[in-house]
Amino acid sequence: MIRTSRTVRSGVLVLAAALATVASSPLPASAAAEVDTVPMTVSSFDPAVAAAHGYRVEKAADGREMSVPVTDAARDEQRLSGATRNTVSGNCGSATLTITRNRARQGINIQTSYVVKGTSLGHHWGVTGATGVGKLYAEPFSGLAGGSRWSATHFKSVYGWSSGFGQIDVGSFATLSNGAICHAGRATSSW
Repeated sequence: MIRTSRTVRSGVLVLAAALATVASSPLPASAAAEVDTVPMTVSSFDPAVAAAHGYRVEKAADGREMSVPVTDAARDEQRLSGATRNTVSGNCGSATLTITRNRARQGINIQTSYVVKGTSLGHHWGVTGATGVGKLYAEPFSGLAGGSRWSATHFKSVYGWSSGFGQIDVGSFATLSNGAICHAGRATSSW
């Protein structure tokens, strides 16, 4: 027969009561969303992509690259999208990241998007971060696109989901129809 002392039984009851209080404490369905939007910049041009869509990559007198529309369809696309001759130092759009906790599913919702000056054909995109207990996570978002706007939301089940941070991967970019490789800035979000 196992004998327990009154002190141990009292300690167990106190611990059980404390855990019941914590378990019944409501957590908000999602924390206040922290939204970060950063500029995207042209880092280079892909001449093959540009040529396939009616553009030609040229060098300006000062050595900067630019994409020039050479077909009527490319000129129309540039006029309708508001795109200009993007240079390597030029701004080609903006990228956004918002991460919120998802209490119902015990994880996080990762929402990321971009708006570019021109037509995006696709993107190499990812979000990485860590939870408040140090659990690292990575979520890929790469894929095809077909316009100037793209947005996606993924649910991620992660240990320690009640707090943490994330960022758009430094190598994330969109490929535009004029051949521009439009890199995202490092948008961040915490929850």
